[in-house]
Amino acid sequence: MGSKVSWLIFFSLLCAAGKCPAAGQEKSEGLEIKLLVNQAGYDLLSPKRVLLQTNFPPDSITEYEVVNNDRVHCRGKWGKPQKIEAWELWYREALLPISAPGRFFVRIHGPEKKVDSPPFAVQKDRLFEHTAPLATYFFYAQRCGVEVPGWHAACHLDDGCLPDGSHLDLVGGWHDGGDYNKYNGYTPLAVYALARLAQSPGLPVAFWGKSVPTPEEEALWGARWLIKCQDEKTGKIIGRVFSGFEYWGPPEFETDNWPGNADDRKVDVFEWNENEMTVAAWASVYQITGDPFWMNRALNLWKVVSARRFVPSLVQGAKRLIAAAELYRITGDFQFFEAGLKESVFLLSGQESDGSWPLWPLAIVDYGLPTAALAQFLLAFPPNPLSPSVQTALVRAVESWSSKMVKAFFIPKWSSVDIFYPFQPMVCGSELALFVASLGGFARQQSHPRGSSSPPNLGGRMSRLGFRGQSFRNLHAGRGRKCPS
Repeated sequence: MGSKVSWLIFFSLLCAAGKCPAAGQEKSEGLEIKLLVNQAGYDLLSPKRVLLQTNFPPDSITEYEVVNNDRVHCRGKWGKPQKIEAWELWYREALLPISAPGRFFVRIHGPEKKVDSPPFAVQKDRLFEHTAPLATYFFYAQRCGVEVPGWHAACHLDDGCLPDGSHLDLVGGWHDGGDYNKYNGYTPLAVYALARLAQSPGLPVAFWGKSVPTPEEEALWGARWLIKCQDEKTGKIIGRVFSGFEYWGPPEFETDNWPGNADDRKVDVFEWNENEMTVAAWASVYQITGDPFWMNRALNLWKVVSARRFVPSLVQGAKRLIAAAELYRITGDFQFFEAGLKESVFLLSGQESDGSWPLWPLAIVDYGLPTAALAQFLLAFPPNPLSPSVQTALVRAVESWSSKMVKAFFIPKWSSVDIFYPFQPMVCGSELALFVASLGGFARQQSHPRGSSSPPNLGGRMSRLGFRGQSFRNLHAGRGRKCPS
């Protein structure tokens, strides 16, 4: 099923990029015209962007019409044409001046005939209302170990086999989006994302049908599986349940579902996995449930994390910062602010001169973590002398991201050979960074730690740590870089 969903997503992305026929496209003697709109709709008060795509210079197509109930609602002009050479396609952009709710489509008069876009809706909270339930349902459909009506029967009831040949009950969790393996590179991040979604103030506006679990229910499903993944002796989270990529078929037929024989899927323990993000995940689950069980889980795993020797990894530093931020949110304990401060200094020291971070180019999941983590530093912790430097770093990161993207799609280049990766997390991290960096009085936007009425006075504590309001340029001699002031 995971592969099925992945191919549907991949096919949709190809269509969105204009590589296959779809509604809103006309062909005439080799001339192709396509109108690209957000078919999920647009929020009433947000920009409503549309693209004209052609395989010929569209200089003669200068105007568009917006149609509602068979009447022209408004008209406008296209922006300057731009060409993506690798695709041999031209684009013109427009922001639709729609200020009232309703159903619309865009129309242009081409060289030979008119062309209409797919219809779309405009309403208040349209995108959250229609996409949040789908995003949550995606995880429900990936559930492993139980029947998911309409998708698959109970499966992999024999997970899994440890390296020493013994059996460990790892039934549950989620299949990966592209296969049936279960990775703890992804699961803690997913639990964290779902728990944060469950805290969204916009949640009540979304339509949650009877067959769609709430984000809280789905976060708890993943959080409980992570408990199974915690080694009782070391306290660490195991790596993955893995059977390779050879099997194609319904998940319930991959194994015989009887534990203790040769087809039980392999458990890879690994030296260090997503312990930091599991801390953040369990802390976030505590925030939505109020159950101290999850807070204690997070705090005990933090002891394992903090006891580990320092590893100079930007990815691990970002995850540790996110974990510290979530623990500070639920406890208000200064030790977590101190930990977050140290990781932030480390991340700032690793920022390149162009505003990016030198991560492994194919770090698909991790690429947006430094920006997301630094944004959480501003959102979770009280104002402090490092805050201006972090805010400047976020601005530089967004500028770096913007310089790499193709303006027609607002998607950054994945490599120098014009390959694009529309769903890479760098987009999400950059959007969060842009949001936080744009808050002029970001300190006033913060919520205080759970159970506290006001942020702590950090003056004496900051001085004790050696932070006295300087620009922090001298804190990064180990990397030979200067922190942005």
